[in-house]
Amino acid sequence: MRKKKAKRKSRPIVVGHLEKMCFVDFEHFARFADYWLVSGSGLPADLYEDDIVDWLDVDEFVYEWLYYCPYDWPLK
Repeated sequence: MRKKKAKRKSRPIVVGHLEKMCFVDFEHFARFADYWLVSGSGLPADLYEDDIVDWLDVDEFVYEWLYYCPYDWPLK
């Protein structure tokens, strides 16, 4: 049975050098797609953290779409 995910945190404003900024985009989606339907622990694309990359992870991914990469973004 899947564990219930906690409510999403608000996105922090990241202050830093613009050349170091990262936006969630198609490059990250391509990395995400490489793990589609793969199961196991520690997968970078397992954003829902339930040991499988599926639609629940897509939901987490699109939440970040075209926004600054989260500090701990595993798909950099």
